[in-house]
Amino acid sequence: MSLVTVLPKINPLEIKYLFDMLEKIAMHKTSDIPNLAHARAGFPIHRTLLFGLVRKRREKGASLSADSIKYPQIFDELLRIGDAIVPFEFTSIHVVKNLICPAHRDKHNVGDSVIVAFGEYTGCHLVVERISYDTNCQPIMFNGSELLHWNTPDLVGTKYSIIFYKAKS
Repeated sequence: MSLVTVLPKINPLEIKYLFDMLEKIAMHKTSDIPNLAHARAGFPIHRTLLFGLVRKRREKGASLSADSIKYPQIFDELLRIGDAIVPFEFTSIHVVKNLICPAHRDKHNVGDSVIVAFGEYTGCHLVVERISYDTNCQPIMFNGSELLHWNTPDLVGTKYSIIFYKAKS
């Protein structure tokens, strides 16, 4: 059994509508989000959005993210894409712009995640346990809570990454 599954490639035209919507909004800067600026040690400041269910900080349980409510058209488009490419039930969707991740594990995720990137860029490949994958319109599935992963630091252009996952409740 493989630790990483390369899923069927996506036609870039299938993601163009999402790209256009994301280019029109000002995504959150991690340094501007209370309690998040220092949450991921080693991560550079980057642009991010979070959709679907999120853990409540001071209470048990989960609720719909503020981004899901603020950007319902983007949320609907992410759900459409997720339903087409993700072979498991996911609760949350993380969107990041131009992020070069350091080596890490996703301790708040449960089971497999699917990541796919798109945009007008080159480089910034995903590395999972020392094997490099080009995620440009190429969904990759792996257990990010167990496998060490990061990006190569050679990003040129504008890259969006979408991560579909099940969050710990």
